[in-house]
Amino acid sequence: MRWQNWEVLHGELLQCPWFENVGKEISEPVKLTRAISSWDVATQWSRAEISWWCVNEASNLLRRHLSNNHRQDYRKWNVIIQSFTPSIDDLLHKSVLPSLPSHVERPVILDWIRSHLTSAYLEVAFSGIADVELVCDQVRWYLDGHFPCGWFVPNEEAFPNDSITVVF
Repeated sequence: MRWQNWEVLHGELLQCPWFENVGKEISEPVKLTRAISSWDVATQWSRAEISWWCVNEASNLLRRHLSNNHRQDYRKWNVIIQSFTPSIDDLLHKSVLPSLPSHVERPVILDWIRSHLTSAYLEVAFSGIADVELVCDQVRWYLDGHFPCGWFVPNEEAFPNDSITVVF
């Protein structure tokens, strides 16, 4: 499913059942997905260097495509980020934060979610000229009430085709 624009995705995330299904069985097993079973492990994955490398590399794939093929559009990157940053801030404060258990390391989790949302909104904003949906695929887990807390790949060459999503 592709979103028409970042505002449509944002509207769905405002209605999202944030974390309602964490720790529960994944309804439809997905290839290259690893389920974990605690907030402590989820937090470890959310701060893991490999998880951050993967989310950054996903964003780099979009950036490279735009800079190589759509320079004029790529120049709008920062303006687009500025257009949705207040909406992400509001979503994190009003929807995500109240849904987190009090014992989790909130800064770690919120930074991870912010990285997902920023990258996904950019993927949607440029979807008319770039076919990159790697982080949007991660965000779909939030919409299902799960927490895509990490990403794993055994080596750089395996990304993105053989990358594993870590889900709580």
